[in-house]
Amino acid sequence: LLEALPSGGEVMVYGGLSEQGATIHPGKLIFENKKLSGFWLSEWLAHKSTLKLIRMFNKIQRMLSKDHLITINRRVSLEDAVDGIASYLDKMTMGKILVKPGNS
Repeated sequence: LLEALPSGGEVMVYGGLSEQGATIHPGKLIFENKKLSGFWLSEWLAHKSTLKLIRMFNKIQRMLSKDHLITINRRVSLEDAVDGIASYLDKMTMGKILVKPGNS
């Protein structure tokens, strides 16, 4: 993700279930002003007031109660991702392109 990010962008890591390390070239951080940060939900929640949490959960419930229809136009393999993205850019209103790693 850091490689694909434009200069000045940030990658936020919020999961590490694989427990595998990551290798990052320092030049991406230094010369391209990219940032890498982490997010831990438990820590974030600990700094919110009860009233603020109730308001946020109510807002989330309202959002989830609405219908959110997503049209899938096409599924492509990881190998065909570039073509799939190009196709999506030409016809965005026809639906999303899903990129599926592994077998198509």
